[in-house]
Amino acid sequence: MTENTDIWVSGARDSDRAMVSVALYQPNGRGSFLGPLYQHEDVTPMLHEVFLKWMYYDLTEKQKANLPDFFFGASRLPVISERYYDLLRDFDLGPTRFYEVPLYEYDQKTKRRDRLYLLQLNASKEALVPEECEGFRPAPGGGLESIPSNFTGGIRALLPAARKGVDLWFDPGLDSRWFYSERLYSAIKKERIRCKHWAFQKCKITD
Repeated sequence: MTENTDIWVSGARDSDRAMVSVALYQPNGRGSFLGPLYQHEDVTPMLHEVFLKWMYYDLTEKQKANLPDFFFGASRLPVISERYYDLLRDFDLGPTRFYEVPLYEYDQKTKRRDRLYLLQLNASKEALVPEECEGFRPAPGGGLESIPSNFTGGIRALLPAARKGVDLWFDPGLDSRWFYSERLYSAIKKERIRCKHWAFQKCKITD
């Protein structure tokens, strides 16, 4: 990223509107794969054990067709399309990883043609300025959390150093939000990368 550019924050991860009725099948029980995934471990050795599936048997083909390019499945699992995957590969993502996983029907036997990837966001920056943020409250475990239903309101304040480095990242002080460089944000808009609720907002850069 270059200096003197905008940074955008998305509230999609915290919004039910960005979710799709897709779940991860884990043969060894809940958490055996998601735990390491969310702890930023390399889960490549476990990929052969998991797949995505539709959660309900009575969904119509119209409901299942034309998946968004970016959505969250059950357990807030971030999933992206091949289109979005190809776009992101042109940007600096640091240690972030992608894992291709198949999608099956509810019966867990019929494989669909969708080519999907799990997005493991591992890039982070400590750039949040809590005392200049509005629309949040202290989180029980430290850091900040959004006031319920306030996905796009308030102010997200960042240090100028946030303009440097990777194009997509999270801040440990507000891990319910993902931050995007101006270049990545513009590419998402230009290529019409679809998400049901991006909830983008421009961040405030402090002096």
